[in-house]
Order: sequence, then structure tokens, then C-alpha cells
Amino acid sequence: AVQPSWAQSNTTDMAAQPDMDQANPTGMLTQSNTKDDVRFFQHFFNDAAGVTSTHIEGVAQYDDFDRGSRFGFGAQGGMPISDQLDVGAAWGFANTDPDRGDGESGITDIELVGRYHLKSQSAANITVGGSFTLPVGEEKIGADNFNFGAFAAARMPIDTGIVVMGSVGLNFVEGADRFGDDDRDLSLHIGGGGIFELSPETHLIGEVGIDTEEDYFALTGGMDHALSANSRLRASLDIGLDDGAPDFGLRGGFLVNF
Repeated sequence: AVQPSWAQSNTTDMAAQPDMDQANPTGMLTQSNTKDDVRFFQHFFNDAAGVTSTHIEGVAQYDDFDRGSRFGFGAQGGMPISDQLDVGAAWGFANTDPDRGDGESGITDIELVGRYHLKSQSAANITVGGSFTLPVGEEKIGADNFNFGAFAAARMPIDTGIVVMGSVGLNFVEGADRFGDDDRDLSLHIGGGGIFELSPETHLIGEVGIDTEEDYFALTGGMDHALSANSRLRASLDIGLDDGAPDFGLRGGFLVNF
């Protein structure tokens, strides 16, 4: 291997030698390459992106199903508690419009999330977390449920401008048994995605998400564009591949960091 120029002479002034940790002459990827400011769509919370400032995203989403459609809007975001701990929340309003019968509208359940970022010497960010819903929503739109779960996720750069993510979790989802009594189903979530840099301000995002008990399987493609250092414009398209996912969905958001 060719030595860097500062190491080729015994007469080199050692005080003038660069700090190798700062200079990183090998070009190896580090945790700063995980693009934590670019967030996924399906995996907004169950991801390993670090949180260094409070952020809020206003979101609007339209989903089309075989037997109707749904439109909703709301807000989601998070804030750091410490270097390794952050919390998040989401709440909104939804309207369901079945092909037959009358539509219904109402507020959704509040989702609360806590995440702990593990210390790692590798280039990957690794996170564990948990979530639950407060059943404050309207039952007529499918809300008013107390669900909870846990997850683990990782982000890792694989090349300059490219980051991959994997996420796995277990969710306990409220439902009803064959006699109509309240029941709770265990659902396995498996997901993954990638972030691809087009420019320092613009990134393409691809995702896949599967929830076994809810018959949910969907692909997502989207774009995240930084308007400024503290604001981002985001949009995505969902394609459903199972009965529990919409045939297609459109999502738009505006995220602000404080």
C-alpha cells in the first residue's frame, strides 16, 4: 500500500501530522453517512435514524381500496431526550368513503413511540423501541383501539450517497374473535428500504413493509427534498400487494426541524 505523504519521511514534524480520525484518508464510511435527516415513509418511527432536534411533519394521505377509499391528515414528529433516547407521537383525522353506504369521519388514535439508540463502533445505526396507541379515536373509522408493540431497526451506508435500512417488530393488535368478543392478535412486521442521493438536497426513497396478521404488503417509492436547512418537502406513492394494503396510496408531507 502507498503511504500517505506525511508518513514517508523520518524528518516529518509529528505535530503537523493530521489527525487520522478527523481526516479519514481511507474514505471509509462512518455513522455521519446514515442520512438521519432523511426519513422513511412507512417506517417513520420504526427506523434507526438519530434524532438531534425536535421535528414535526404535517401529512396528508389518500388510500384507494377495492371497496372504498380513505383520506386523512395529521401530524407526526419526535424530540430527543438524550444522545441515545428520543420520543415521538402521531395524531390525525380521517374520512372513510365506502363504495356502498355512508362515509364516516373522526379523529384517529394517538400513537406514542420511544426509541433507544445503541452505541456501536460500526458504520451502522442500531435502534430498539416500543410503541402504543391511546384509544381516543372514533370507532366508526376503525380507531378506538389499544395496540402496542416493540421493534428493532438498523441503518447502514453501503456506498457514497446510498443507505439501507431494515426493521423487524412484533405488534399486538386489538380485534375480535369469532364470537364478537374483544381479542388481541400478534402480528409480525418485516420491513426494509433504501435512500439514494440525487443531490445534497434531494433523495429518492424506496421501501417495503409486511404485517402478517393484517394481510398488509406494500411497496413505497418517494422523494425527500430539502427546501432549507430546517424544512423538507416529501411525497410518496404506495402500491399494495395484499388485501390489507390499499391498491394505491398517495402521501404528501412538509417536515420542519426546530
